[in-house]
Amino acid sequence: MDELVKFDGGQETQDAILSYLNKYGMRCSKEIDITKTRWSEKPTTLVPMILSNIKNFEPNGSHRIFEQGRQEALKKEQEILDRLKQLPDGEQKAEETKRMISLMRNFIGYREYPKYGMINRYFVYKKALLKEAEQLVQEGVIHEKEDIYYLTFEELREVVRTNRLDYQT
Repeated sequence: MDELVKFDGGQETQDAILSYLNKYGMRCSKEIDITKTRWSEKPTTLVPMILSNIKNFEPNGSHRIFEQGRQEALKKEQEILDRLKQLPDGEQKAEETKRMISLMRNFIGYREYPKYGMINRYFVYKKALLKEAEQLVQEGVIHEKEDIYYLTFEELREVVRTNRLDYQT
């Protein structure tokens, strides 16, 4: 990340990536697993995704793709409503379906908020656990801080309490 500033536009790129990591750095692939490396822990994991987007999409292509998806959704909505209108009580069914589609469109994004909050908390937990693990490494109780990933929470608590770990177990 520090070497980005050596390139033309590097400072702006670094600022954009750091801003992104500040907001979403606790995310990663398979993020429910607390042992997985977070984007902020290893920002280079984002490089393939960034390069792929640069290669495959023109600047501001997300707006075009979003609009294309919106148009496809509107077309599909109309198809469904037209088919419903052909059924007995079709106008009423179509009206209710249109209302439900509208509700879904307006509120579907909210389904991500609880997960975003949960992953934020998981990252706080992970940092706290790794801080404790670092202390155990310094005291010679464990070899590497990631060794705690193999312990249950109760086992970790016992290791922290006693400053002893049986690696055979």
